[in-house]
Amino acid sequence: DTAKVWEAPTGQELLTLSGHTDDVLRAAWSPDDARIVTASRDGSAKVWDAQTGQELFTLGHADQVTHAAWSSDGTHIVTTSRDHTATVWGADTGTELLTLSGHTGWVEHAAWNPDDTRIVTASADKTAKVWDAQKGEDLFTLSGHTDTVNQVAWNSDGTLIVTASNDYTAKVWDTQTGQELFTLSGHTSWVYHADWNPDDTRILTASDDGSAKMWDAQTGEELFTLSEDTWGVNHAAWNSDGTRIVTANDDGSARIYFARIDDLIGFACIRTGRNMTLEEWQYYMGSDVPYQPTCPNLPERGR
Repeated sequence: DTAKVWEAPTGQELLTLSGHTDDVLRAAWSPDDARIVTASRDGSAKVWDAQTGQELFTLGHADQVTHAAWSSDGTHIVTTSRDHTATVWGADTGTELLTLSGHTGWVEHAAWNPDDTRIVTASADKTAKVWDAQKGEDLFTLSGHTDTVNQVAWNSDGTLIVTASNDYTAKVWDTQTGQELFTLSGHTSWVYHADWNPDDTRILTASDDGSAKMWDAQTGEELFTLSEDTWGVNHAAWNSDGTRIVTANDDGSARIYFARIDDLIGFACIRTGRNMTLEEWQYYMGSDVPYQPTCPNLPERGR
């Protein structure tokens, strides 16, 4: 029922945000890092001063609050709830501005488009909806999934949306028409999360099947799989330049991967000072990736 703030270089605990009465499901920094919003099973979101940990105000729903997100300018917050709604709030005062009503199941997630004029919501009713963020008008529904839609994300120019679902797929949609463009099929269990890389050329998905997958964002082709054994992967994210991937896993661990094989090859040479053996290559790279020397100027080993 708490959130904590930690110093990234040292791991030192700086603040504990105490005030919720049930599990805290999400926490997010405001764009200027001055405030934090938390979402809780207790039916509320709370906004906190990120320097002092002081609770500034509470945003209330009639059921669990599943997600909270800031607009890009930090003036608004959208919250989603198991009460079947999303709500838009003034971020300075906590004033309720709009209620987005239309889903017939829990609302699991919401995201602002890049210019904050639209909001997309994901629901257990098997749909996502796109809303006018100023009026609260339901613009159109993204229908095509056959189970809960867990998460949604806009690409960087707001022309495409990716949705992640318990139907084992993710889908890419045109944001002007609501048309489904293609389906990312290959996971064997629920897809919890999907997101675009910084230049919108790749999509990353995380699944309960124990893997994260990378896809070509133009064609929907599966490029490769990051295996996590038998534990589910509940979240995956890119670093700011798209060269690294971090996964959060149900075994309580987080793992970091290279997103580009050339970077991994270079790192392997630096760490080992030699070429990988074929057995090592197949273990780390996969048997479907053709062998390459990791230190091209050194003799190859064990081929």
